[in-house]
Amino acid sequence: MKQAPDWSVVQERMRPGRLTRDGMLGNDARPPAEIIDADAAALARAGVTCREIAERLHRITELARKALGNPVEIAPALEAWMEEGMGRMSCPFGDPGRWPKAVTYLRHRPTGRLLQWSDLGIHMIEEHGFFEGKGSAFRIQPEEIMGQIDVKHADES
Repeated sequence: MKQAPDWSVVQERMRPGRLTRDGMLGNDARPPAEIIDADAAALARAGVTCREIAERLHRITELARKALGNPVEIAPALEAWMEEGMGRMSCPFGDPGRWPKAVTYLRHRPTGRLLQWSDLGIHMIEEHGFFEGKGSAFRIQPEEIMGQIDVKHADES
C-alpha cells in the first residue's frame, strides 16, 4: 500500500518555480487533495477511471512520438503531435523516476479545440488522479478529455 503523501510538501512542489516555471495549480485555490477528490467524483459519475484515461493518453502520446513532430491522425476529427524538450521532470508526489520534458497536443480539427499534456501529467493522472489545478496550462478537465476522446470506445489507431 502506498504511503499517504505529505500534502504540504506536495502542494509546495506544485507552486510556480519549484518543479515547473508556472506550477501545477494554476489559479485554483483548493489544495491538491480537494482537486483530486472533485475530479474523482466527476469520473465516478461518468463511469470512467483515471487508468482508462491515462492508457488512452499514453497511446496518443506514443503515436505522436513516432511521428517525430509531425501531426498524426488519431481519429477522423483528431490529430496529435508532440514537441520534446531537453531534460526530465520529477513527480511532485515524490514518486521515484523522472519523466521526459515532452508535450503532446491533441486538436479537434472541426472546432480547433486544443488539449495538451506532458508525460508527467499522464503519470499524475494514472497514479494520483491529479489532472492539475484549474487555470494550469496543462489542466485537462476530466469531462473535456472524455468528450474529446471516447475513452471507453477509443479506436485503436
